[in-house]
Amino acid sequence: MNSLEKESLFFGVDYMKKFIVFLMLFLLTSTSILMLKPRVTFACSCVKEQTVQKEFSQSKAVFSGTVIDIKTTKFSNPYYKKVLFEVSKSWKGISSSQVIIKTGQGDGDCGISFIKGQNYLVYARASKMYGENSQSLTTTICDSTKEFSLAQKDLTILGEGKKPTKNVNYKENFQRNIFDTLFNFILIGCICTIIVVIIFKIRKKKEA
Repeated sequence: MNSLEKESLFFGVDYMKKFIVFLMLFLLTSTSILMLKPRVTFACSCVKEQTVQKEFSQSKAVFSGTVIDIKTTKFSNPYYKKVLFEVSKSWKGISSSQVIIKTGQGDGDCGISFIKGQNYLVYARASKMYGENSQSLTTTICDSTKEFSLAQKDLTILGEGKKPTKNVNYKENFQRNIFDTLFNFILIGCICTIIVVIIFKIRKKKEA
């Protein structure tokens, strides 16, 4: 191998090293942005308590059910919780045996502190409040959502309610790893690194 070929190989090695370093810095920076991005905050303010009739008319869904799982998001802005309910009775908008409702974390963002295993009467609205591109069922402390044991007045006005007619199971896929996004970035970075190393080895073999 002459001096020109050696010099070309040296610069090729140097370029590959720089590219790999750049790729790793990019992954670290992207991860940091995801984990440390500014968080949207709320100052929760509610109007006076609505009547059961008005709350019912303004809601997209009204149902009673038991909380069977809660998922806290980490890579959304703002943060929020997804709450999976096993539906007991429905008065409006729900026909399935399970439903997912979104609410805030509870630190000034109007979120409700749901407890796993507890039964609730839920008034949910279609909203983009928690940063989604499309509207989803959401409930907050400004709605009339409450523990079922405290809902006697509501139930007297709402009536009997209907049992869900569609049997579904969302639990299996509900609790996805909260680091899915981070994992995807790392996976893409590893694939890119492997491709670069393979290309470099092929070039090195040809130049040898």
